[in-house]
Amino acid sequence: MKKWTAAALAALTALTLTGCSFQDVMLYLYGGDSFVTSAEPDYTTCDGDNGVTVVYDQSQWEQPVMAQDDTLSLTTGNQLSYTVVLLQTTDTYTDFLAQSGQELEETTGTVKCDFEFTVPDAAVEAVRYDCGSYQTIFAQIDYDCGETIYVTAATPENVADTASSLTVTNQQTEYSKGDQWKKLTDGDTSAEAWVTWNSAGDYSASPTATIDFGSECELSSVTITYGDKAPASAKAEYTTDGETWMQFGSDVKPAAGQTVTFKADKGTVNATKVRIVNTVNNDYMNATEIQAFVTPVQGAAKNIAAASGTNFSVNFQEGASASKAIDGDTTSKGWSTWASTASTVDPVATFTFDEAQTITEVKTFFYYDGRASWPKSQTLEYQDEAGEWHGVGTKDGWKIQAGDAGSGSDGITAADTPTVDFVLGTPVKAKAIRLTNTLQDTKVYINVAEIQVFAQDSTVLTPQPASDATLGDLRLDGETVEGFDPAKTDYTVDLPVDAEANPVLQAFAADNAATVKVTGDAVENGKLGGKATITVTSADESETKTYTVTFKAFTLASLKVTGPTKTEYAIGDKLDTAGLKVTAVYQSGDKTKEVPVALDDPQLAIGSFDSTTAGKKAITVSYRGVTATFNVTVKANAVAPGPEEQKPGNTNKPGATGNGNKNTVANTGSNVAAIAGAVALLAAAAGALFMLRKRA
Repeated sequence: MKKWTAAALAALTALTLTGCSFQDVMLYLYGGDSFVTSAEPDYTTCDGDNGVTVVYDQSQWEQPVMAQDDTLSLTTGNQLSYTVVLLQTTDTYTDFLAQSGQELEETTGTVKCDFEFTVPDAAVEAVRYDCGSYQTIFAQIDYDCGETIYVTAATPENVADTASSLTVTNQQTEYSKGDQWKKLTDGDTSAEAWVTWNSAGDYSASPTATIDFGSECELSSVTITYGDKAPASAKAEYTTDGETWMQFGSDVKPAAGQTVTFKADKGTVNATKVRIVNTVNNDYMNATEIQAFVTPVQGAAKNIAAASGTNFSVNFQEGASASKAIDGDTTSKGWSTWASTASTVDPVATFTFDEAQTITEVKTFFYYDGRASWPKSQTLEYQDEAGEWHGVGTKDGWKIQAGDAGSGSDGITAADTPTVDFVLGTPVKAKAIRLTNTLQDTKVYINVAEIQVFAQDSTVLTPQPASDATLGDLRLDGETVEGFDPAKTDYTVDLPVDAEANPVLQAFAADNAATVKVTGDAVENGKLGGKATITVTSADESETKTYTVTFKAFTLASLKVTGPTKTEYAIGDKLDTAGLKVTAVYQSGDKTKEVPVALDDPQLAIGSFDSTTAGKKAITVSYRGVTATFNVTVKANAVAPGPEEQKPGNTNKPGATGNGNKNTVANTGSNVAAIAGAVALLAAAAGALFMLRKRA
């Protein structure tokens, strides 16, 4: 370690002092994979705005830039492990060097190394820190004249992020595991994340994890940790154009639980994407964690055509087609200037920037629209910060139509479609650029698939102590909380009315090296409702952020009961529940929810119904400890009326007595009828006797 790091810094910084005036402080930067000065170096001098003069080999190093007000930065494209050098005159790192070194050494086993290199007329203090999620070298060079230069070198950082850069294929979607793969970057190598099981048992595909860096980076290594089901084999590949993939490291046959590291053969490779391709043998696989370590290329050019702060306009378009020229698709029909009557206006595309940009390249992909639908030539101009326009150049020389020939004339095919590329050897600082397309003599319209505008990224990775205390993800039962925003610190979760306990709360820091603690009554087992507090502490313990999650549980306040359709019953009848409706009324604060309760719900109980006696009956309905009642009526059986009462002195009726006694007959219809018949017969007999006596 000591010799290697000494060689690295010696190669990066061979320093000499030409005088004691600070303005005369000069650094001689060599470079190259061999760690030796080139036999024919091409040295040039750069005077930094921070007072540092650098003499550097421009065949090895890119032109220095002021990354910050006080920071002069250089980069190299060689295969050195450290490629970004920051030269500062402020004491940004003094506190870290003085205060953090011993603490880190004691608490984290941080490596602290003295490097064996010297600077004339200066004392050098050089230390290397492996601090959680980052590594860096700090060199403090104190000149005899009292001036100091601070040198840092950026090292690879893990950029794998499920929120942006990492995607996977073949993730199990059953049993609510569709988003479980997002745990691949939570820092936990013990918990299952990416799993490719499926109930159909179809394992014919090659599960692949892809990391998109967004721009070209120096990729040094990729790691994946497998769970208890490793694939039969795995390989890593990288690309710079998104189409051609090249081998990265060696193929492996991982074992269950193994962490596999794929490394570049020589230090680093330039890449825009990297992927891990797994081969399975008719079985599923799982993985717990993925990391990708890159060093951003200082000043790497990024396409800003559709970026925030870039405003795109054209002077003529068919419909609303112009927007398709910056949609990221270089192969499909895009901005068209077709018109029913051919336009004679040369199409112009203009990009204006909210802030001046350092333009390095402008690229136009034309589209073959059944004919040579491109211009005769294209001219690029830029507007400087003072508002003056300057020409960059004109491109031409591709196949064009002849005369008034129609579609496919002169043997022109899609293969003849030009891509016009302006590469600026000397980048320009521009507030705007414009592309003027000179129409062909036939005035045929143009069709542009895509325009790319590359600007030099002014940012630089400046290694800093891990001071990020931001929450990266917040999950309930494995699903990210709806509306999650790292800037939002308070969340309210309305639980379902039938919830019996709070969902499982998981919190992950944006920086895997940060510490996350979840406390509060809401995280107790079986707890319903309550509050959880999430405390995120940065790796260097300098920053702390607190987030809260309040679970609001609905409680069953009352029941609404609509009685059954049948409300009247005879003695001995059973209850008929047809038409009975029960509604549970839940409350949470000022919120109310009404939920119908099925009559076959096992938690619903309908009280007993006593129909042995007549009267109004109250029947109790119980649900989850809350009761309500409804009423029905039981009626007594009907009773038939008895015989008429005999009145005293009525001697004309059989059975009557002179003293007024009453004779009662059985209370039956047959007896009443029989008596009535007897009375009638007696009356008839009496009438006949009277007639016989009269005749006599």
